[in-house]
Amino acid sequence: CISFVFNALGLVHFAMLRRELRFRSLALRRLIAAFAGGMVGLIMAWRGYGVWSLIMQQVVNSFVAMIILHAGYRWHPRLRFSRAHFVELFHFSSHTLGTNVMNFCMLRADRLLIGFFLGKVDLGYYALAQQLISIMALIFVGSISSIAFPVLSRYAESLKRQEVFTLALKVTCLVAFPAFCGLML
Repeated sequence: CISFVFNALGLVHFAMLRRELRFRSLALRRLIAAFAGGMVGLIMAWRGYGVWSLIMQQVVNSFVAMIILHAGYRWHPRLRFSRAHFVELFHFSSHTLGTNVMNFCMLRADRLLIGFFLGKVDLGYYALAQQLISIMALIFVGSISSIAFPVLSRYAESLKRQEVFTLALKVTCLVAFPAFCGLML
């Protein structure tokens, strides 16, 4: 839960850096945060803290990432309340929250059913196979979409947006389709 707060505090900075296509800064942030979290996790595991070493690894990772985001992008929110902006954002975010909760439940229902009916060993095999597919999707599709989204947002009102989207889709399919066919085999 603490990591959730740290991630939320750095979300606007992350989005702004991504929109400006500053991927080097984002990659460096991820690398430093992973290293710091990994070192804390390893030291705590070595000292016998057990599962708490994994928990602190995640907390330190998200905390360091948030600190680096704030240091690397000098924008800080002001404490002003606007009722008009609140109503507009609440209307949008309430629908987004509902959709995200439904997606979370829908994506986890299969694991609940497999664990309940088949047991934890089969659930482990299923989760491992699902993790492999997720990693491949992240590598092939995630890398292209992380670049395509900010580029498309620059062409928000232009006809070039459709051309850029079509190109991104073609490149993604060209790379991902053979890889997933190989995984299927």
